[in-house]
Amino acid sequence: MAKYLIELVLVECNVPPESAVMIGDSMLDMEMAKRAGVDSIGITHGVHNQEQLSMFQPEAIVGSLVELQSLLR
Repeated sequence: MAKYLIELVLVECNVPPESAVMIGDSMLDMEMAKRAGVDSIGITHGVHNQEQLSMFQPEAIVGSLVELQSLLR
């Protein structure tokens, strides 16, 4: 069901999956993105650590919002 949340947002915002990125701190966030065909970036300052997030092969994993901001520029 979780992947449908991303799909709903993409439809409502008229954004194709290949133009979106899911930023999340949990394995559920990473799984949701993978199932919806959306790129993902894990951030380790929340629920799960780098090892756990990397199981879902996100495009990147960052340790802070500052690092995330630099990555998105």
